Amino acid sequence: MQTVADQLAAFVDRHQSAKLLSTHAEVVDYHGTLYNISGSSHDPEIDGASWRQLLIRNGIDGNCYVKVTTPEGSHPKFDVGGHMTPNSDGSVERGSECYLMPLCKWHNSTARNGHPFTLTNPRILKLYGYMLDDMALTFMARMPSDAPFSLIYEAAGTWHTQAVSEDAGAQAHSAKALLSQPDSSAASARHILFRRVEGDADGETRFVIEDAQI
Repeated sequence: MQTVADQLAAFVDRHQSAKLLSTHAEVVDYHGTLYNISGSSHDPEIDGASWRQLLIRNGIDGNCYVKVTTPEGSHPKFDVGGHMTPNSDGSVERGSECYLMPLCKWHNSTARNGHPFTLTNPRILKLYGYMLDDMALTFMARMPSDAPFSLIYEAAGTWHTQAVSEDAGAQAHSAKALLSQPDSSAASARHILFRRVEGDADGETRFVIEDAQI
């Protein structure tokens, strides 16, 4: 299994020259059938920043949302935040809308791709700007903020996101300067710094990878 650092390094390799969409998550009530998204990245256990934690932070908790008559595998545990689409082929276009809801590992498996899921609870998260290779970290780092920069960094063996001021962002070449905050004494040098780009040609906010060391 790839480590968090491995997946972040691959993300940087793919997108270091691109302008990435900003993201947003909205709590909605969805009534209808949903399917697992095909090709979404594996969600490693990232303390405090997993897709599961994003659901919980937005008040969505409880058992796996898939309605079944006979429990299978790990059902009905809430093991992961599952990425869902109303498209029966599991497709989702880059940067388009999709959904996130509590799933057990059994229902989140690729073996269940193409199976229609009926929800036991309509309250889920609608995600905007999602890409198939997004991790919770890279998605959350591009969520709305007034800060001109956003940092993903490792501290005490776990990964975190943090808004970054203009002054700190200007020193992007120096990981030591970026990670010199009072609460980051255990921070390593491994990081990704995103810079916000406002007022692009289509009027949408974008992010570029300003600096990375993974």
